[in-house]
Amino acid sequence: MSILFQAGTITGLLQGVYDGDINFRQLAQHGDIGLGTFNGVDGEMIALDGVFYHMNKTGLAEKVNSEKLTPFSLVSFYKPTLTFSIEKVNNCEELNQLIMARLPTKNIFYMIRTEASIDQVKLRSEGCQTLPYKPLVEALSTTGYAFELSQLKGTLVTTWCPNYSAGITIPGFHHHFINQDKTHGGHLFDVKLHDAQVTVTPLRQINMLLINSHEFDMANLDIDTTALLKKTE
Repeated sequence: MSILFQAGTITGLLQGVYDGDINFRQLAQHGDIGLGTFNGVDGEMIALDGVFYHMNKTGLAEKVNSEKLTPFSLVSFYKPTLTFSIEKVNNCEELNQLIMARLPTKNIFYMIRTEASIDQVKLRSEGCQTLPYKPLVEALSTTGYAFELSQLKGTLVTTWCPNYSAGITIPGFHHHFINQDKTHGGHLFDVKLHDAQVTVTPLRQINMLLINSHEFDMANLDIDTTALLKKTE
């Protein structure tokens, strides 16, 4: 059985707990596909085929130094049990609906990989935060960068987490993207694509490693994550 491994919590990240204590060498022991970010919220992370990529504030991608640390990441081992094709979608909402219709249940976790020809993709990344850290919604308003790519091939790595997990992780679909050449990518806002091949790894177990720090222990994590996550989008 595949297991979803999570480092940190989304509530901590939303409240400005941006420094974790697990590195990517350790994270790789728990999975070869996934998504996340880096200490200081220094850009976006995507993992494919056991290789971790750092996508900086302008979307440029490079392989991750294995000693870098993460405050929030989700990984699993790629063991798909469901494969299907999508002919065409005009936006991310359509993509989510088509994938959701094929999932056998919405009550477990999934790691989803989509290979596709991209007509247009809207992405975001962010620059590294500096102390004293602000809550994520405030931080992204000053250091978040939005950009678009078009007419290329690439891969979406997507997590689906059920609504009941909202206190610890990101409920619903969460997409990261990297192009076929592994040179550009980021957090995905919207996409228009065709000729997509989707593979789904169901995950009926989640293991979570909480950050061992004074900042995490003292943070107020009794918050409405759903409302705050909408603001980060």
